[in-house]
Amino acid sequence: MPDQAQSNIKIVPARRRDLDTVLQMVLTLVRELEPLNRMEPLLPNHHRIGERYIRRVIEDDRHNFLLAVDDERSVGLSEFRVRQSIEPAAPLVYGYITWFYVHPDFRQLGVGRRLLDATRRRLRQLGAQQMRLGALALNQGAVEFWRRMGFDPGVITMFNKLD
Repeated sequence: MPDQAQSNIKIVPARRRDLDTVLQMVLTLVRELEPLNRMEPLLPNHHRIGERYIRRVIEDDRHNFLLAVDDERSVGLSEFRVRQSIEPAAPLVYGYITWFYVHPDFRQLGVGRRLLDATRRRLRQLGAQQMRLGALALNQGAVEFWRRMGFDPGVITMFNKLD
């Protein structure tokens, strides 16, 4: 299983028929991250609106989904889209990674790197000049992964709840 994961993994575009798989992966990711999140909910009312939201995103051609598949089992997900910066002096087309998930049994095996490499290739094909993403500060595993993948911290979002 995971010992030989590197050779069995294929990175494929998600299709509408993969809605349930994508939905379950996003909800699993949200549940994993929720204890680390001190801001607003990552996916408000995710049990109630999650499927509607994911279905809308999958059907929106601006969003792209890639799955990491081990035989017939999906073990990773990358969801991203191309955006245009609003800086008039220096317009930039960039890719924004919204959701990125690798099943815990397949972490530290190169699956995340392969999924990111495929995401990078697709974003280049779509005209992106840069990749961006957000990571929860308390999710040290993810922060370290993104640093190893060559990402540098940019803007730090600070928050304070108003009672």
